[in-house]
Amino acid sequence: MRLRRSLRWPTGLNRLVRSRVSEARGEKGDAGQALVMALIVVFIVSMLPAIVISSLIQQISDGSRSVNYEAALAGAQAGVQEYRNLLDQYTGYWQYSGAEGKTIPATEGGPNPAMYGWETVPNVTPLEGFTYTPQTTDLTVTKSASTPFGGDVLLVVTGEAGSGSTKAYRRIDASFSLSGVLTDVYYSNFEQPGAGDFDQWENTYASGCSQSCTFIKNSDEYDEATATTPPAGFTGYPVESYAAALCQYDASSPNTFIDWYSQNVSPLLPLDGYPGTKPYSPTNPYYGPWYGNWKDPLNSAYQFGEAPTSGRASGDQSACNENYYISPNTFNGPVYSADELTTCGTPSFTGSPSLQTAISSSFPFPGGWPGTRPAVGGVSYPYGYEEDPWGECGTRGATADSPTFTGANGVGTGSVAFGVQQSLPPVEDSLAPDIEQNKFPGCVYTGPTMIRFYWNASTASETMDVWSPLTKDTYASGGAACGAIDATANGPGDLCGGTVCTTNAGGVATNTQVCAVAQAGVCAVGQVASTGNFAQVSLAKPEVIWVQALPGATTDPNFWSTVPTAESDSTAAGCIDPWISPGSSIGPTTCNEADLIIGGAVGGQVTLGSANNIVLSRSLVYDCAVNAGGSYQTNIANCSSSITVVGLIADHSIWLSRPLGVSNCTDDNDMPLSSVTWDNIIPTYCDIENPIIDGATAALSGFFEAQNWKEGGNNGNIYFNGSDAVNNAGQYGTFSGSSIVTGYNLKLQYDPRLLVDPPPQYVQATDSVWQVAGWVTCGNTSPNPDSDPATGSSFTGYSDWSTCASPPGSYAP
Repeated sequence: MRLRRSLRWPTGLNRLVRSRVSEARGEKGDAGQALVMALIVVFIVSMLPAIVISSLIQQISDGSRSVNYEAALAGAQAGVQEYRNLLDQYTGYWQYSGAEGKTIPATEGGPNPAMYGWETVPNVTPLEGFTYTPQTTDLTVTKSASTPFGGDVLLVVTGEAGSGSTKAYRRIDASFSLSGVLTDVYYSNFEQPGAGDFDQWENTYASGCSQSCTFIKNSDEYDEATATTPPAGFTGYPVESYAAALCQYDASSPNTFIDWYSQNVSPLLPLDGYPGTKPYSPTNPYYGPWYGNWKDPLNSAYQFGEAPTSGRASGDQSACNENYYISPNTFNGPVYSADELTTCGTPSFTGSPSLQTAISSSFPFPGGWPGTRPAVGGVSYPYGYEEDPWGECGTRGATADSPTFTGANGVGTGSVAFGVQQSLPPVEDSLAPDIEQNKFPGCVYTGPTMIRFYWNASTASETMDVWSPLTKDTYASGGAACGAIDATANGPGDLCGGTVCTTNAGGVATNTQVCAVAQAGVCAVGQVASTGNFAQVSLAKPEVIWVQALPGATTDPNFWSTVPTAESDSTAAGCIDPWISPGSSIGPTTCNEADLIIGGAVGGQVTLGSANNIVLSRSLVYDCAVNAGGSYQTNIANCSSSITVVGLIADHSIWLSRPLGVSNCTDDNDMPLSSVTWDNIIPTYCDIENPIIDGATAALSGFFEAQNWKEGGNNGNIYFNGSDAVNNAGQYGTFSGSSIVTGYNLKLQYDPRLLVDPPPQYVQATDSVWQVAGWVTCGNTSPNPDSDPATGSSFTGYSDWSTCASPPGSYAP
């Protein structure tokens, strides 16, 4: 009875037990066995609820762990994305790690708890978090089979989710590679000139000629850039210059104007060497620029391009220009073009890859289209390269046109990367507002501005001598030194305003506005030697300098009620004309444009930008490439450990001054201010021999070009150390066969430091981005010591990567 009360058996079980006990009291022989069985059954049944509950608890726990396991991976992925965003947003963010995360300045995003602890992912259930450790030991290493992470930033991320005994951890190893124009030694959208590059539209001839046609100059010289479509009496095509209508197409774009014209105005048959027999149309498109000649729609006596006697192969010119790369042009670094490069002689392309193109390797060009033909020696060169189309180097297909494309996979198609997507923004419109809003250190100057850089090797300091007559407010931000305001010179608050100086010491008419305090010195002795001639500005921190056009809003602090109309306008505020002898091809420069004139030796990290053009009056070199005597080195071999870097961003074009005065002259090198003359600062009558340009440049809607490239004599080489990105290809000189005749040869050498320390805000301004090049995941049940901030250890190399690959589907770069 006590047993029954203590167990509190159910009523049914109570009856069963009573029945079995009564039977046991009878005379049956199996009574004892029955009682034992009954007790066992009762015990098992009584344990069932506890077993069920325990099983349910276990299942719930396992389900929680499974959910948390996946949530921990999501947390780790959030860490990867956060770090990528920070790399894109802040130049050089990769340099921070571990405890340094506590001291990141506000201008770089502020302290980052994920570097020295755990960061919580907001608004998710279950609770997620992540911590990560960057590693940059491979960032300066060249990528190869043995160094697969060359040029990459590596990141080990651990994600966590849940709490208590069900908390789960997951780990991701990710690699980040910089992608965009900053990774190229040369980048172009079009190998054709833009409509505004009048110097390149010099191919108007007398109509009806065959070869050796009479070349027409002066009023009809630039008809492609000034004449507009569509022809009179025809509608249905947008009005634009013939330069744009005929020529602004990359190699893989159907030429919509040619297709429209052939269908609606006059049928156009294929050119010699081009496939097809029917007139062009949207269903039978012509690809790329028009390489035939074109009658001038304004004057039937003229035509664009010389008419060949027997097809394209024997012609000299076409309506659209060819930009040749010749011997001994060198491209030591990756080259990218959405168009096709045209070569003559033996230019070398030695990057890895040596050539990149947006065109897919399976793009359906008609058979025999330019760029798809076998080249010299049976080597099939890739899309993006076209054989000499006019026979300028000799017979087409002969060894006279033998460019070298080498790369990771050798010569030919193996050295090209297909389907690569890169782009330039049309203009840069955020740097000036960001400076004004104090988002990073910088200065804004207004109107034509001249900056001479001087590196003082003895004090290891940089001085910028700034002359900006129309600037009233520099918006100095982030502690940048932008120059004192001169409130007495030519109006209240302008920076270095002045009056007209008509001649310098040599009696040369400069007709150039100068700062009032320097006028006597410049006009009398041709020298700017005393304090106050410029706003002397130190460059002690990474900063951005932007030059804006004269604002029109009366509320703008840099507004001028009297706008100068020309550099000789002495009735208005001061002005600097970047072209002493501009010539009709460049056009007059008005004083309200945002032209930036620069030169000298730079010791620091700076990005300079212009809402119009940038003019290089002299060489622009790094402090680490200046010899003891002040002369400039043609390469940056001594800069491997330097942090000096320069970026140039022009909303339109970048020019190298070549005014055709003195035929050749040596560079002025790195002279201190006490030795600098006016002619050393503004482009005058000196054509620099072997100019040097150190830095990353971007001409967003225009080109990089040497002034007066088709005239004068041979001035040697342009040594370009860095990266050159253009919307349209510019010109540097003319050639005969494979030798330079006027202007310069081009020598481009990529600076791998651009991947490590790009110029301030340059990545953001040029739409370059950090991409996740590869990642692998690991399943973890406890924090992985490789990514635990407390241990300070991190990614251990490729073996670590190779052994951390779960679940299937993750990949290595």
